[in-house]
Amino acid sequence: MITLSAFRLDFLATLRGHTRPVNTIAFSPDGKRLASGSIDRTTRIWEMDSQQALYVMRRHRNAVESIAYSPDGRFIVTGGFDHKVYLWNAITGNLARTIRHFDSLVACVAYSDDGKKIAAGAGDIIRLFDGYWGTVIWTFEGHNSWITSVAFCESGAFLASGCMDGIIRIWDSGSISKFDPIFQLETNKIPVHSVLYSEDQNLIIGGYEDGFVRIWDSRAHEIRREFKAHDQRIRIMAWNKEHDL
Repeated sequence: MITLSAFRLDFLATLRGHTRPVNTIAFSPDGKRLASGSIDRTTRIWEMDSQQALYVMRRHRNAVESIAYSPDGRFIVTGGFDHKVYLWNAITGNLARTIRHFDSLVACVAYSDDGKKIAAGAGDIIRLFDGYWGTVIWTFEGHNSWITSVAFCESGAFLASGCMDGIIRIWDSGSISKFDPIFQLETNKIPVHSVLYSEDQNLIIGGYEDGFVRIWDSRAHEIRREFKAHDQRIRIMAWNKEHDL
């Protein structure tokens, strides 16, 4: 695993320890630690200063596919091919909760900005969990294919999900009063691999199979801008502190 400078594309470090390819990574909110999940079934927490693995967490019985830090940096949530979600203490590396509520691999996980909710997508199902206890709060159904990505808006009132059917669906994750999506964003059935909300919630960004980034107006439900970013699918997107994509 390789880390790069934020200011120049220079190698900072190669983090060695996983014995199989790495599927997913997430930085802690303060940037001092990095969590990684691998096909080798382990989750590792790395200290960036020493470039050493602080903890190796072994609980998944198959590949670790998705990972996210809680906003306060105290917990890590992981989803895997074993159909399970695990909640870890990010400070000690100990297992905090085991969540068993899926019948297929957990492809994506996300925390709400207040840390009170966790969203996890597996197959065509999204479930919301309590961010501390791991209990099920709500289940969203409506996708017709594999869910690839989930993202909360900053207020936590809405949840966006991307899917292989080419549709971004927006759900009521605030009052949690509806099973069906509030609205949908669709373009030419091109699979969506990643979704992201802008800070003001006015934009929903999708990364697509065709290498395009499409920026949607969340109120008008139409594309405001699109551009070719890569030659292949866009699996992960993120904002920096200056709100550049």
